[in-house]
Amino acid sequence: MIGQAVAKRRLALGVSNHFKRLVDAWDCDAPDPIVADPDLHNVRIEKSNILLIGASGSGKTHLVKSLASYLNVPLVIGDATSLTEAGYVGDDVESLLSKLIQVAEGDIDAAQRGIVFIDEIDKIQRSGSGFKDLRLGVQHALLKLIEGTVAVVPPQGGYKHPMQAGVPFDTTNVLFICGGAFVGLEDIIAKRLGRGGC
Repeated sequence: MIGQAVAKRRLALGVSNHFKRLVDAWDCDAPDPIVADPDLHNVRIEKSNILLIGASGSGKTHLVKSLASYLNVPLVIGDATSLTEAGYVGDDVESLLSKLIQVAEGDIDAAQRGIVFIDEIDKIQRSGSGFKDLRLGVQHALLKLIEGTVAVVPPQGGYKHPMQAGVPFDTTNVLFICGGAFVGLEDIIAKRLGRGGC
């Protein structure tokens, strides 16, 4: 990909930390590496995810596709605007995990080390109306997945059915990358920093 040097560098660093954490978790019995600073010897990297901010067409999706291809890990791309709270018409957040299992050809272990890219994440903010805000339910469900939880997903993809046994899916090692334009964010940050408008 040509351009976006800062985004590529920061994405590479975030992904590197994510996979270093996974290697440390898998390789507990491996000999300790030589660490220049002895204070860093026992440092453990916590689960982290990535937020890509940029206008439509700036290359967020292309970056993530290229990354997943290079790393040879399963990738699912979802649109936050199509997600609904469980029990309503539309895809619930667990459907992203079902799709990840399908992309991994049924290999749960590979799926649990995959990447989920959720585009237009800025479009699910709370509306502030007095009615039940379905997007708030989507926010809570997404936060649980992103922070790491064991979700129950339908084994063959599709929608949950009360009579269908689900498959436990641990999201602790899934890398979640969220993207959005976040129009007006620069002005909000500038006000908080006391610089006025940009």
